[in-house]
Amino acid sequence: MTSRRNAFLCMTASILLSSMAQLFMKASMTLIAQHNAQGAVLLDIMLDVSVIGWLFVGLGSYAVSLVFWLFAIARLELSLAYPMLSLSYVIVYIVAANWPLLNESVSWTRTLGIFIVILGVILIAQSENRGEEAGIKKR
Repeated sequence: MTSRRNAFLCMTASILLSSMAQLFMKASMTLIAQHNAQGAVLLDIMLDVSVIGWLFVGLGSYAVSLVFWLFAIARLELSLAYPMLSLSYVIVYIVAANWPLLNESVSWTRTLGIFIVILGVILIAQSENRGEEAGIKKR
């Protein structure tokens, strides 16, 4: 049981780190676009600690996320774990919509889509629980 719980913790860490990676890399690219709009030269942009900082933290988050993901899929069925990655869409949408630097737009259609993703994850999680309760064993 502990191994399975650890696998879910690794999957959760991977999802959170992957979401952070997307947000930080977007922040970096947003800052580059702002510098470009102000007429800055590429070398000055690349030497800006805020631009490079967000970029490298994002890339590092991806690398660590991958390590956690490998531990998770070693212990979980891919048909359960992989759809759970869609929770990163939810996290990114919520944070991006509330982070002024990213200036992301929010719409009812996008928000409805996020709720559909959440519903899908709930259905997948429920199918996992029902399979265990019914004593269904994997092949």
